[in-house]
Amino acid sequence: MRPACWVHAPRPEVALAIGFDPGETLLTYADTPPSWATLHAPVLARVAAVCSAPPDAAAYARADAILARHNARLHPRAVEIAAGRIFMEILTTWAAPSVERRSPAALAAFSTFFQQRFTVYPESAAALTALRARGLQLGALIDVPYGRPRAFVETDLRLSGLAPLLDAVLTSVEVDERKPPPTGFHARAHALHTPAAALWYIRQRVKRYRWHPCRRRHGRSDRPRKSSLPLGPSAPPLRSARAVRACADVERCRRG
Repeated sequence: MRPACWVHAPRPEVALAIGFDPGETLLTYADTPPSWATLHAPVLARVAAVCSAPPDAAAYARADAILARHNARLHPRAVEIAAGRIFMEILTTWAAPSVERRSPAALAAFSTFFQQRFTVYPESAAALTALRARGLQLGALIDVPYGRPRAFVETDLRLSGLAPLLDAVLTSVEVDERKPPPTGFHARAHALHTPAAALWYIRQRVKRYRWHPCRRRHGRSDRPRKSSLPLGPSAPPLRSARAVRACADVERCRRG
């Protein structure tokens, strides 16, 4: 029998909206590892330069430990932490002058270091255009590294030329949670005026998420129920031509 809190969803194979995690699907930071931990040293040197803070080796080590603690690849977390808080902590441990005034410059130095490596996959715009032509709403839900502000995400999307093709963009800072808890997915579905059950999520493969409406059942919190349309048994992460293939998968399933 269906549990008491179960709610019927629209036809699960029908997508009304598509959400993307743009990183490694639509765009990327070239020659940058998934975890940025190996790049802490050069980026912290850049931060120190713009903040007139000459940390010694011990101070650099403390800053590296702070970044590592907030690196979601090393220490996964559900609750997001804003970058401003992280860099205030770093500048404080460096005893930098005028910490509050210099914190925005530190954050900008950190973020623009990685934006130098920014690139967009050449087929991304065509894939999004094709999806929009099929009447789908498009959005993005982005777990930002180290809680970076939305302004830097918007810069990436503007430089990529993809911003006009996305109807709604949300970051983990804005929803206060990182995936997979459902808060961000619900918020994105609301922003796209789409039932959550009809929202598909594209990361490394096409996924559909559904939720039971109750928060707790049988003594535990409900988690998203997932189903997938893999791009192939050995498909690499969705990128370039894979994004176009995802469009074909979506269209096939919309036809039922």
